[in-house]
Amino acid sequence: MSLSKSQYQEFKLFRSFGVGPVIFTKLRNRYGCAKLAMDDFDNLNKQYKKRLKVASDRQIEQELNALEELGATLLHHEDPLFPDVLRHIHDCPPFLTVLGDVTCLNKKQVAIVGNRNASHAAMQFTQKIAAELCEQGLVVTSGLARGIDKAAHEGALKGMGKTVAVVAGGVDHIYPPEHKDLYQKIAESGAVVSEMPLGTAPTQNHFPRRNRLVSGMSLGVFVVEAAKKSGSLITARLAAEQGREVFAMPGSPVDARSSGPNYLLQNGATMVQCAADILDNLPKEVVGQAPAQQISLMAAMTKTEPESKPKQEPEVQGEVSGLTDAKPVTEDSSASLEMRLLDVLSTNATAVDDLIRLLNVAEADVLSALSDLELDGLVARDARGFVKL
Repeated sequence: MSLSKSQYQEFKLFRSFGVGPVIFTKLRNRYGCAKLAMDDFDNLNKQYKKRLKVASDRQIEQELNALEELGATLLHHEDPLFPDVLRHIHDCPPFLTVLGDVTCLNKKQVAIVGNRNASHAAMQFTQKIAAELCEQGLVVTSGLARGIDKAAHEGALKGMGKTVAVVAGGVDHIYPPEHKDLYQKIAESGAVVSEMPLGTAPTQNHFPRRNRLVSGMSLGVFVVEAAKKSGSLITARLAAEQGREVFAMPGSPVDARSSGPNYLLQNGATMVQCAADILDNLPKEVVGQAPAQQISLMAAMTKTEPESKPKQEPEVQGEVSGLTDAKPVTEDSSASLEMRLLDVLSTNATAVDDLIRLLNVAEADVLSALSDLELDGLVARDARGFVKL
């Protein structure tokens, strides 16, 4: 697989230990190129108490050779085939691995997500909506999980359309294993996408990372059935933050699987009873900012008023903000908060609410900082609202 010299170095930086999409961008912006950043890892580790480790050339060559043997494509973020709407998110991955039809990534996509233990009626409705969206030329995107994800992919295939599966592990790792046939059909008629190295088996902290790609590649996210505290609601929150439209299917208030969508509808999501409800409300383009109708939804999901302002954090020795530029550390309060969180967290799970009280910081700021740390692989968060190193 052919990469330019600079792309090879960027891929090597992205695959280096301790480097996620956010840290990658900070390093590239500070040093101007990936090689200079990696050459300074020892200094950065001492100065900022990081544990960065450069990936070996052997590791990179093995992955590139394996990608070629698999028939997969490695997309650099500046490649014209890279999904354009994904470039607008702040934690856009510098590389994507794609198995299948790369051209479908730049077609208009709608994400459909929901409960792994979905009702039969919800599965049928999902298949119907997915097929109708594909008939209108849209691509249906989901996460290849059991339940609603599976129904979304199957509906798209039955509608003779394209579907994209964004997976939490490597594109060569089929999870769950019983979706092997579905995986193969998607690879033949659509695309399987990941930012993770080949051979990576998904772990718990990979799924939130995957979710922001599901929403980031789409113009809107449709939540069918989901608990109020679930990965699907995380995807909906990320969609609102990314400026995507959020859709939800109403459900019975006595069914816990409808608590998430009903909550979204109470707070500004668009109700879906037929495919036209999605088609008529999709934004024509994505500019990377939340539209006005999404502000209330974002506020509700973070329990923070839209007009609230982030608190300024005091200077902390060893700021990660130093990775961004040479400005004084007091000018990057978000990085200060990341370091404060790392200082108080341990391998024992801590409730997010306790972190908010302990640090006396707005909930939205804590959640944002935790998302960045999660993407960098420094913390793990679960659906119950607990965090640990």
